[in-house]
Amino acid sequence: MNYLDVVPLVVAWFIFVSLMYIASRGKLKDSVKIYYGLAIIVRGKENVEKILRALKRPLEKMPSKFISAITSIIFMITMLFLIPVPLLLFPTLQNSKLVLFKYFLYSPTVIIVRNTFLVFESVLHHISPAQVVNMGFMTLQPVIPGVTVTLYTFLLIIVTAGISILVHEIAHGTVALRYNIPIVSGGFFTSFFILMGGFVEPDEEKLNSSPLQTRLAVYSAGVVSNILLALLTVVIYEIAKVVTIGTGYPLGLVVVKSKVAQIPPGSIVLSVGGLHVYNIYDMFPVLSALFNKCQYTHTLLLKVLTPNHRIMLVPLQVKSCAIYDIIRSVSLNSMNIGGILTVENTLFYQFLFWLFNLNITLALLNALPAYPVDGGQFLYALLTEVIESEKARKLILYTLSVLFWSGLLLTIMYTFKAGLYVVG
Repeated sequence: MNYLDVVPLVVAWFIFVSLMYIASRGKLKDSVKIYYGLAIIVRGKENVEKILRALKRPLEKMPSKFISAITSIIFMITMLFLIPVPLLLFPTLQNSKLVLFKYFLYSPTVIIVRNTFLVFESVLHHISPAQVVNMGFMTLQPVIPGVTVTLYTFLLIIVTAGISILVHEIAHGTVALRYNIPIVSGGFFTSFFILMGGFVEPDEEKLNSSPLQTRLAVYSAGVVSNILLALLTVVIYEIAKVVTIGTGYPLGLVVVKSKVAQIPPGSIVLSVGGLHVYNIYDMFPVLSALFNKCQYTHTLLLKVLTPNHRIMLVPLQVKSCAIYDIIRSVSLNSMNIGGILTVENTLFYQFLFWLFNLNITLALLNALPAYPVDGGQFLYALLTEVIESEKARKLILYTLSVLFWSGLLLTIMYTFKAGLYVVG
């Protein structure tokens, strides 16, 4: 990434801040908050309600009991069984024991419980990290710029995170309005047009006094919206694959460095040995299929779209049939092939990849039966129907919260201590 590319963004940001500062001294005085010129929060209950009322119109055509039943069922499946989204944009997970039918990731409850037991088992029996992963441990790592992700990837993450969080919050507010629960506050925030998100705050008193089905629908809405957005991302990805076959874009492997004159940097590798590759993860099954007969020398025939839009077939000589000899290094976003080519995913795929994974992550975290996320509130609403004592309800909720958050923290700590994190 050329860091000079960030300069226009910074200049545009401060022009925007200046305009918002002028507006905040007039009609938008009570709506706009500027924090040291680095971040802006725009609040506006009336405008937020207008948007949410427009979005709730399709929901008004559905019976309230139907909405509550569907959202609650999807939420409970996500909390207790699996995330109902196929892992087509992250195929390297498909061989994990935490993936069902090689397509669906188990629920956050299953993941945290299994990870916790595996960590303790590894300590007690001195099991190596590699063996623990083979036994079904799922690594979880926070996004740390310069440590687990590059600055370029971090910029992409916070853009897609802003979209995902905004969708999550809008869903809560839209469903709340559908059940006639007023919105107390709402708006959006941004910093340098990159860190973006939204917030919607329903009337908590009115929500808590609502019937159980209403509360469950409101609490479920955020997770369900993230699942639907992840599914939409999968649909877009499948359509993009068809478009790529016909046009040579938007998927494929972008060549960053090349020792082959016929494949200049900026070229896009579309297929290897006649098998389509849409991202770096496709290289593993493709090479496995091509190397079914081991020979000392292999010729990989690459179909390449050059920067001047010419499609060429280029033979690539490799002197091994071991996949990990051919793939010298790999990260979340790039790969070195035989020391000859360094390739990375297209920007379009990277955007879909992070949009998909961040929506899955939000669904995982918010479906945990722990306070203060949606899963904790969902669980507490159910407990109010079966346990009269508020003290007993809170004891159960807080105990589960401590256990699950401790399990999550333990997973992250083990991921780093064992060196299982991946740089992207």
